Amino acid sequence: MSSRTSTPGRWTLPGGGLEIGESPTDGVVREVAEETGLTAEVGSLIAVHDNVYTPHDGAPRHGIRLIFTATASGRCRPEADGGTDATAWFALAMPPDDLTPWADLAITCLVAATD
Repeated sequence: MSSRTSTPGRWTLPGGGLEIGESPTDGVVREVAEETGLTAEVGSLIAVHDNVYTPHDGAPRHGIRLIFTATASGRCRPEADGGTDATAWFALAMPPDDLTPWADLAITCLVAATD
């Protein structure tokens, strides 16, 4: 997981918007590489979540989150442009207390998909 500066001090998952014409799986690979330095191999889509929210800029957005399983290899590092302030691995059964709701949702979906 990576901690994003948009949610200072809270752990979340790598993610972001897709580029025009980019497939969701290619977006996962790109975002994981950009935000953590890891190489991801995308597995199964396990959930789709959407919500309407208003970020700090005041412009409402409709977020659609695709939650995939993935394996990752390499060495974690923060994002080169400072977009992430830290990266770390956590055991699925023992996540940190300071998760974003999005990361908590992803863990819940993954546990449900593997039960």
